[in-house]
Amino acid sequence: MRYTARRTYPVTYRKKNTEPEKFMDFSLATAATVLAFTFVSGFFWGFITKKAYR
Repeated sequence: MRYTARRTYPVTYRKKNTEPEKFMDFSLATAATVLAFTFVSGFFWGFITKKAYR
């Protein structure tokens, strides 16, 4: 028996919540582009900092 007024069970909360769930849905191409951009920018900033501290 629960003595609290507000239950936090996922099913009960989902039934009471009228707002849609907020999430991001990436396609495979978008995820690959983000990964490639991060990889290239890391190389760029690594090159710049290596040049600056020589």
